[in-house]
Amino acid sequence: KSGASNYVPLNRCVWSDCNVSNIIPTIQNYSIDCCKLEVPLNYAKPNETKIIISMARLKPFSQQNATNNTLFILTGGPGESGWTFLEYASVLFPPTYGITIILPDHRGIGLSTSLSCDDYGSQNITIDCISYLTSKWGIEGLNQFSVTAAAHDLSVQIRYYQSIVSGRVSVYSLSYGTMWLDRFLQIYPNLVQSAIMDSVINPQLFSSSRYDLWTSSVASKFLGYCQFQSECNQYFPVDEPPQIMLSKILIELSENNQRCVNNYFSQYHLTDEKLRSLFRNMMSSSTSYYDRTVIPAVIFRLNRCNQEDVTVLKFFIETTIGTKGNTDTNSSTIPSLFGSAVLGYNIIQSELWLGKDEDAVNEATILAWHAS
Repeated sequence: KSGASNYVPLNRCVWSDCNVSNIIPTIQNYSIDCCKLEVPLNYAKPNETKIIISMARLKPFSQQNATNNTLFILTGGPGESGWTFLEYASVLFPPTYGITIILPDHRGIGLSTSLSCDDYGSQNITIDCISYLTSKWGIEGLNQFSVTAAAHDLSVQIRYYQSIVSGRVSVYSLSYGTMWLDRFLQIYPNLVQSAIMDSVINPQLFSSSRYDLWTSSVASKFLGYCQFQSECNQYFPVDEPPQIMLSKILIELSENNQRCVNNYFSQYHLTDEKLRSLFRNMMSSSTSYYDRTVIPAVIFRLNRCNQEDVTVLKFFIETTIGTKGNTDTNSSTIPSLFGSAVLGYNIIQSELWLGKDEDAVNEATILAWHAS
């Protein structure tokens, strides 16, 4: 625990305007305010470098059903702030429940101390970025932007909140947040009254190096359902279902001889890697769940490529990739309030990359999983 369980911030948490109204969506029937606490960068060295951890509070406007119960919500990533859950919080937990919602920002993101590539919040990870990070934080400092340190931060926030508000405190988590919560509960098993893990990540079995492999398995099963629906399978030969046709298209793209793309869409610079990345994002997105249902149609139209297909594909490409064909998902385009690629990669590469009892994964294996 490194003394973390006894750490008490010197500053009080003053609730005030979050100053993000120009970025966040409007949330009906809730007021929003924020507060910040100063905590050690390294809990083993509590008197040295300090950082800021922030949390946002959503309180129902109506006090008709008000309770003293509070729900902390831990979001996914790693590398996503509490703000990414803002628009869903009021849907899952309507204000009529009378619950106060707390959205903590993981250290390194949101209104907490930022882990970024320069003094202006850039998330464009380059050699210069890595030099900047090691110069500013040092290797030991970067190691403190971890799951365990975030668990200690959460304990500080919860204990502070318990000191000013009576009532039950519970924690709801999803995706990476379940790993964050699991670490917290292992260190502080008695601090909250209840905890919920949604979309659980198993800390023993999870390995982010296998993410492409797992996505491929799910995508293959998803495309396989086409054969069970006449609305879909009527467009594909028996010996060339969507997953086989897609493999052919990806090979054609890699060899720069995909007829439809070369004849009509060269301005979008669509490569096999870009199409694979686009479909992967559509398959794995939890915020645009139904977008994936058009994937078989896109595969079919790229293969057939008549004039109607060209019109439809042009609309698809421009609404997903953009008019210039930019599929770069580099998070330098993500507002730093919501996401941090630096924080995400720091935790992934340090703590989540390898499987259980695994020392390394070679590059050839990673590339094969990716190409799958």
